[in-house]
Amino acid sequence: MLKSKKKVLALTISALILLLSFGTTSYAQTIQSALKAQFVSFKILWNGSQVTPKDSQGNTVQPLLVNGTTYLPIRAFGDLFDKNVDFNNSLKQISITDKPNNEVESLKAQINQKDNEILLLKAQITALEDELDDKKNKKDIDDIISDVEDDLEDIYDIKSFGKKNLGNNYIAFDSISLDGDEDDIEIDIELDLRDFYDEGYDWYDDIDVDDITDFLQDICDEIWDVKELKKADIEGTIYDHKNKKLDSFSARAGKSVKLD
Repeated sequence: MLKSKKKVLALTISALILLLSFGTTSYAQTIQSALKAQFVSFKILWNGSQVTPKDSQGNTVQPLLVNGTTYLPIRAFGDLFDKNVDFNNSLKQISITDKPNNEVESLKAQINQKDNEILLLKAQITALEDELDDKKNKKDIDDIISDVEDDLEDIYDIKSFGKKNLGNNYIAFDSISLDGDEDDIEIDIELDLRDFYDEGYDWYDDIDVDDITDFLQDICDEIWDVKELKKADIEGTIYDHKNKKLDSFSARAGKSVKLD
C-alpha cells in the first residue's frame, strides 16, 4: 500500500514538471513572437538631407522594425538631433541634454558686443549733450556778466569819462571789468589818479578805509542784485592808471566786503 502511494506521488510530480516545462516553453515562444524585430534599410532624411545614424564607436546603426514601429538606439537618435546622451548604469538612468549651439552662442556674443557699443554711444551722446548745455549756460552767464559790466560802466560814467565822489574827491574810473561765472566773480577796477599824482599827492594812501569799503560794497551789491549772480563769491583788485596794484578785496556771497 505504501509503495503504491509513493508511485502515485512520483507520477504526479513528474506530470507537474512536464506541464511546467511545456508552459514555460510556450510562454517564451509567445514573448519571442511578440518582440520579433528585423533590421531595415530605411533612408533617414533630416530637413531633406540624408543622414546616417551611428553608435558611440562611429559604426553605422540600422533602424529596427518591431511590430510595425521603427526603433533607433537612443544614442544614435541623440547624435542625429545634436543632443548629449549619458547613461548612468547605477541609477539605470538615461539623460538627454542640449549641446551648445556655437552659432547661437556666437550671435549672442555679437548681440552683447553691440549692446555694449550702444551703451557706450549713449554715454558719449549724454556727455556731448551735457557739454553743449554747459557751453550754452556758460554763454548765458557770460552775456549776463557782460551786461552787468556795462551797467557798472554806466553807473560810474566810464565811457564818458565822468567822475564819482569818493572820499570827498572826484575820481575818474578808467575801467571796471568782470570775469567768472555764477559761482565766482573777479573784478578789476582801474582808477585814474593822474591829477593827484601830478600834484604829488598819494590820494589812495590817505583815503579813509570805510570810504573804499563802501564803494566796493556798492559794486558787489549791484552784482548780487542780478538773480543769476546772487550766490557768487567776489574777489577783486584795484589798480591805478599805471597798472600799479593799490588794493585787493573779497566778499562771500551776500556778505560784507573785506579788504585784504
